[in-house]
Amino acid sequence: MHTQQLLQAIYPTIRWEKVRVYEGLPWFVAAWTSALVLPNIWRHRTVHIYFRKIETDSVRGLSILVHECFHVLQYQDLQKMYEIGMFRNFLVQYIAHYMAGFWKHIWQHNVENAMRKAYFFHPMEVPAYQQDSLMTMATTRFSVHHKSLDLLKDSHFLVEFMIKNKDLVKYSSGILNEKQNFYVNIISVLICSMLFFVNPFLEILLKIIFYFYFIFSKKKHSFVL
Repeated sequence: MHTQQLLQAIYPTIRWEKVRVYEGLPWFVAAWTSALVLPNIWRHRTVHIYFRKIETDSVRGLSILVHECFHVLQYQDLQKMYEIGMFRNFLVQYIAHYMAGFWKHIWQHNVENAMRKAYFFHPMEVPAYQQDSLMTMATTRFSVHHKSLDLLKDSHFLVEFMIKNKDLVKYSSGILNEKQNFYVNIISVLICSMLFFVNPFLEILLKIIFYFYFIFSKKKHSFVL
């Protein structure tokens, strides 16, 4: 399946040479997460998309792909200067909005529900989920009409799919560089600064530990760091 052609048609302005896709989540990711986008800690502008499992033959799998690639578009739209490591404008904005949302909802809900609402009403997640929903409806219609979801098996199917679903095409994420209140922004910047300095050393240390662990235990290295 030519998944890349589909994603390039939906997001024609993404610099795909700066995107790396992995099947397998990083060691520090919560068990409930199905996918996420993180910056490369060593290279400027490069971002990584991690999936628990890449499924291009299901409606949900394709929708998750489109959702995560929308975050890549947000990364690129917010990148106005030289950025490297975990100190990215996207992460500063994302953390600031999340903390502001959590603070808003914690007064009416318990911690778990406040965290959920901070996520689902997050201004950077809402448009990603809207794109997710558009893809779900489009692929569902396609699979019903063609009795199959193999829209990428034939280039004619892909052209037909994109003609009928022009609203999926996004040249920009439409994201605004909104600032939260001063204290939330300061905390977010401090968190990203801490990640910027700590993450590389932690990654190197863990790779050394796991390298020797798998050598002496004779187990196969089966996850991405």
